[in-house]
Amino acid sequence: TITNPVCNSGMDGSISVVLEDAMGDPVDPSPFTLTWIDLSDMSIVATGVNEILNQPVGNYRLEVEYDATNNCIVAEDFVIVEFSAINPNFNVVQLTCRDTPDASITLNPLGGDAPYSYQWFRNGSTFGGNTSFIDNLDFGTYTVVITDDTGCGILVDDPALIIQEIPAFTVSETT
Repeated sequence: TITNPVCNSGMDGSISVVLEDAMGDPVDPSPFTLTWIDLSDMSIVATGVNEILNQPVGNYRLEVEYDATNNCIVAEDFVIVEFSAINPNFNVVQLTCRDTPDASITLNPLGGDAPYSYQWFRNGSTFGGNTSFIDNLDFGTYTVVITDDTGCGILVDDPALIIQEIPAFTVSETT
């Protein structure tokens, strides 16, 4: 059984195997030498166990030595797969006029495991509700934490989420 990490870049992947004889019946692994190898660098991950836990994404090999005298080995390769990262995919509409809070931010996240929840911040303070769309915004720096259904999240603090202030100006009579 392969269990992929719950979140992108997670370290909670695992592989668990049952040794079977030619008839498909489970076999006690204790008389065999089991060696787990990380194929990215050929390092030994574990020995003497039928499972490896808390592993990152990668390619692994289990070598089972069943006849030490003749160096007889059976090997099987396994892959722990990367979970899809959350991509915030957003659109920002800037202010149209000074002193008119009409900017908006729309999120359309991809990846992760929908549905998503949202926690917005304006200039570092909690702002808005659990929504992918906020409007009637004034100038300021907006950030958002997007969390997917598995509890994995990302902080989006992209400079594009800054609503720009429209400079003040005056009109004066020329003489």
